[in-house]
Amino acid sequence: MNEWVAAAIALGIALVIGSIARALVARALGGEGRPEALRSSAGAVAGLVFSVFVIAGLLVALGIVDPASLEQLPENIIAFVPKALSAAILLIGGNIAASFATVALSSALKGTPAATQRRVASMAKVAILGAAALLAAGQLGVNTTILNLAAAALFFSIGASFTLLSGLGGRQVSAELAAGRAIRRMISAGDHVAVAGQSGTVAKLHPAAVELVLDDGSTMLVPHSLLLDGPVQLRRAEGS
Repeated sequence: MNEWVAAAIALGIALVIGSIARALVARALGGEGRPEALRSSAGAVAGLVFSVFVIAGLLVALGIVDPASLEQLPENIIAFVPKALSAAILLIGGNIAASFATVALSSALKGTPAATQRRVASMAKVAILGAAALLAAGQLGVNTTILNLAAAALFFSIGASFTLLSGLGGRQVSAELAAGRAIRRMISAGDHVAVAGQSGTVAKLHPAAVELVLDDGSTMLVPHSLLLDGPVQLRRAEGS
């Protein structure tokens, strides 16, 4: 058998086994009931397992095509493995940290518009993963000077966007929260309210809006500022 054909077969087998192993690892770590951080890192760990099999296949193929080139390989591997492991740990750790940060930010920003939550969470995730990738590249001996400059520009853009987002979106949220303090003194759950052409029963008072169950059975969220600024017809709940 031609050595190149044998090398191609070895690499193909490694790809097949790596794909199966990746699917098994992703299913094991990303199954229902697993912690959210572990499920979020399932893709990264599965990709790492697949890469290990691909590297093994490439080494076998190289040994078939040019056995002499493998003579110095053990020493090179011994020197490289700690760096590769450190880089992998940094990437996986960064992915887990980004997942925890996303969950924490979602809880902290509860009550703000969904678009704001998504943007802030995405910016935090990009920043954490970018920092982890730079650290991993440094562990592998890559010259990260250009990458550091690019990352600095990216983080500056993210910071500027976050500041603008906080200044514009946060101001609106702050106004709704302030109006909510006044609304809570006037309206309670169970009251019947008519505002802006809609009427319904107050089901719950949220930090930035009031949840109304309309007369037709549907639900509507009314911003506190609308209740505070506009004319409101109010009928108190019985016993209040």
